[in-house]
Amino acid sequence: MLVLALLSLAMIPSTTAVSEEEPGVLLDVVIIDLDCLATNNTCSGYRPAHLVEYMGADWCQPCRIVESQLDERAEDDTFILRHHPSPRDVSFLSESYYRFSTILGLWGLPSMVIDGEGLLAGSSQIGELEFALSNRSGTNFTGLTSVELVNGTLHWNTTTTNSFIEVWTTAEVSHGEEDYALANMAVNHTFSSAAAITVDTEGEFLVIMLQIDGPVELVSDSNTLANAGIEAIEEGTTLDPFAKDPTLLVIVVAIFL
Repeated sequence: MLVLALLSLAMIPSTTAVSEEEPGVLLDVVIIDLDCLATNNTCSGYRPAHLVEYMGADWCQPCRIVESQLDERAEDDTFILRHHPSPRDVSFLSESYYRFSTILGLWGLPSMVIDGEGLLAGSSQIGELEFALSNRSGTNFTGLTSVELVNGTLHWNTTTTNSFIEVWTTAEVSHGEEDYALANMAVNHTFSSAAAITVDTEGEFLVIMLQIDGPVELVSDSNTLANAGIEAIEEGTTLDPFAKDPTLLVIVVAIFL
């Protein structure tokens, strides 16, 4: 009877609507080190080899392990932008939650998105970060023809159409425990399609992302199926895996058969 019930469910057409909206795309990334403001009124930036967007939470135990691993990484030309999208976090930013849930379509922590398209979900997959980065031959970040920070106003130009910029201000955030402070945490956010915008410069870096609006279509950057250590964004939240991915029904049916 269980098999029949599962088969019946599998034959019901999916009610998940296929969005006709064009997918979102990360076109370009420029990083400005805000230390430059100590000696200059005008600052320019650089393109990182990779942008890693890390999603974690204060209450997420696997996240602590991942965050320690990130802290111990040797400095290189990869920039790690940290988000805490849970409303209960010390460093919660509503724009981080919007990017987490609506733009990237994520539900579990910890998660990482590499270069705006590659997904590593759960602490086991995140352990493959260095492997995933090495598998990427390099980014094709392009689109911003000029970026300058002048007296707190960001000036930028692009040859692309239907695009806009998001500017994340990052800072080191203390989480109330001795020796527990996270660098490059997103603490402010601004977006605009105008050529000049006032930004928050009270922090460590500005992460300027040129984007086409819309939900991003992520691909797995993991070479395994494991995503052990992933937790829902709020403690105690239960999720229906079939609603997230109806193809799981087919897998369950195959197992029972």
